[in-house]
Amino acid sequence: MEGTTVLREVLSRYALSLPTGAKPERGHVRNITDVPRHKAPIVITPRVGAHHLA
Repeated sequence: MEGTTVLREVLSRYALSLPTGAKPERGHVRNITDVPRHKAPIVITPRVGAHHLA
């Protein structure tokens, strides 16, 4: 449950996107988790107007 709360807070403050020119990739099942095949680079940018605690 704590992971859900942390993920919700991070995604409310930051936007995730693919790097320029990157294409979505197929996942790979490892045990019961779907993981990216080739590392899955992302770009993280602050959301405009998001409240940041310093």
